[in-house]
Amino acid sequence: MKDALNKLSKQERRSMETKYRVWDKDRKEYLSAGKVFIGICPGKMPEQSEIYLDLIDKTKNKHKNRFIVEAFTGMKDIHGIEIYEGDILMGHENKNDLAVVEYGEFFVIDAETYNRVDKVIGWHTHVLKTDALSVCEPFCLTMPLNENYIARSEYSVLNKRIHQTELKRVIEV
Repeated sequence: MKDALNKLSKQERRSMETKYRVWDKDRKEYLSAGKVFIGICPGKMPEQSEIYLDLIDKTKNKHKNRFIVEAFTGMKDIHGIEIYEGDILMGHENKNDLAVVEYGEFFVIDAETYNRVDKVIGWHTHVLKTDALSVCEPFCLTMPLNENYIARSEYSVLNKRIHQTELKRVIEV
């Protein structure tokens, strides 16, 4: 097993890390380490509806739907900042080139015809509506998130979470 892990690239090892951060909707802040317990089915990507999260306090009250658990993508931006689910990325240092990071099902689009050619599950970005160009094809297309695309788009983490802004997602093609 150890030999197999040594053969993995740095990206592959990072993507195997199971890391999360937790947003408290009531307090409007991220919880610090040691204040949360997260129960997740091993080997599965968590979905919000399946996550059980307790705020550990003296009363041991359970607060469902109060917290948003955000998964680590296993990737970092061009400055070495970890990218989490829900982060807003800025491309090419342009405040009109914004996208939000998501995990789930999305369509693979033929770049010449803009036809849907496949449906896949994984990390991807949705463009945020910032100007007239951000709603035009091909600029508004959902794109898979990987280290190549991060480098080519010169993505940097702008905000830690979409819920911290008033920006709206562009409707999927």
